[in-house]
Amino acid sequence: MALPWPGGPHVYPELAAAGLWTTPSDLARYAIGLQQALAGKSERVLSARTAHLMLTPAAGLAGHQLQMGGSAGHPTFTHAGGNAGYRCMLIAYEAGDGVVVMTNSDNGLALVSDLVSHGCS
Repeated sequence: MALPWPGGPHVYPELAAAGLWTTPSDLARYAIGLQQALAGKSERVLSARTAHLMLTPAAGLAGHQLQMGGSAGHPTFTHAGGNAGYRCMLIAYEAGDGVVVMTNSDNGLALVSDLVSHGCS
């Protein structure tokens, strides 16, 4: 059984890394908006140009804080996050579909890996 993090969730002074909190639903909406912009279906969240720039590798596989992966025919973008006692992962195919998993554990990425490799059902 997981125990609550001592002192509760940390509040960081940074406004970016380790300072951003979101919900699985909002993170999924971000991914869907990016997918729709890439497909030229909507610019409600991002323009198509910005979406393509965000997924253009700057060095190696890294883009603008998104990691690119998958295969040539099925490219993906991913982003992991975490604060003390919490871990999350967004994995999405550029053409659609994806998953957001958030955990309340420092070992949460092991759960994410297990869910993704064995499928969520």
